[in-house]
Amino acid sequence: MRSRRNHATIRRVRWAAIGLVLLAACHRSPRGGRAQPSMTAAHHLPDAAAAATAPELTGRWACLVDKHVFATHAMNVYRETTRASFVVTLAPDGSAHGGRGVRSRSSNDGPEVHVNHERREQQGYRGSWRALAGGGLEIALEVDDAVVPALRAYSNLAPQRWLLRCTRAEHGGVALECVVENAAHKYEESYGLVVPKLASERRLVLGAGNGLAIAWEVDSVDGDADDSALVKLAPAASPIEVTDWERP
Repeated sequence: MRSRRNHATIRRVRWAAIGLVLLAACHRSPRGGRAQPSMTAAHHLPDAAAAATAPELTGRWACLVDKHVFATHAMNVYRETTRASFVVTLAPDGSAHGGRGVRSRSSNDGPEVHVNHERREQQGYRGSWRALAGGGLEIALEVDDAVVPALRAYSNLAPQRWLLRCTRAEHGGVALECVVENAAHKYEESYGLVVPKLASERRLVLGAGNGLAIAWEVDSVDGDADDSALVKLAPAASPIEVTDWERP
């Protein structure tokens, strides 16, 4: 009798172990599917080895964008003034921190429409970076109000993490052209920062050290404003700060 009980206990333990294995398998990515980028705490552990292979990428990167638009469509007139700033510091240990800010005021006036919109937002981040094959890099940033005091643009929409994939470029000095890959955002957090004309899609452009001063002008266009945009980039005369979006 004791032997039968022992065998029954062993079978229950075996089935419990099998159940745990199957449960773990259910939480893995589907076979053949692409796993979504993870920004858990483990993802953000400093990658010192990757950073050490690209010491020229460490340091401060920044941009300050001034955008002015005067556009027409049919009998409507659209005007916009936007200033946005972004600063990120990449440390030798693979960690990263920084922030962004934007203020924007626009109006759309016509025979049947009179719309005014104003937006002010500021957000800090902390995360990690790593060098990619081919000389590029990836910057993963989580929202962190302790880095830069937060100013929310919307009461019902919270800022989300940022994932930037960047390649090196030359714009009056060493620069990074970055694609913001966070398609799940509920609103365009990068508004005012990503600029046209540099590639097939808008890019966030960051200059080393002081950063890049970017002027983005659109004047008297009927149609796609990006097609008529005039974008000028120049090294900033002094270090760009996260809060420069507030300056007159």
